[in-house]
Amino acid sequence: MSIIDAYELEELIMKAERVDFLESQFSELRGGMKTALIGLRRSHLLCNDAWYSCPMSIEGCADERAGSECNCGADEHNAKVDAALRLLADA
Repeated sequence: MSIIDAYELEELIMKAERVDFLESQFSELRGGMKTALIGLRRSHLLCNDAWYSCPMSIEGCADERAGSECNCGADEHNAKVDAALRLLADA
């Protein structure tokens, strides 16, 4: 093996080690981002006065006119969080 070949081989090894390091760092970052995103999920609005609670909350809403769908924005917000989690999983 010539000196140039040994130098090129050493350079390739160093590049491979950097790639392994970066992949490891990215994996840790992805895990941290996943934890942070999961922490952003919202529960449905639950008020002391059930009249103002979201119909999707644990206790529901006392106002029958509110319907049975989310009216506090939690479903819409959580859908965005879920979309971000899917993007992260595909990265």
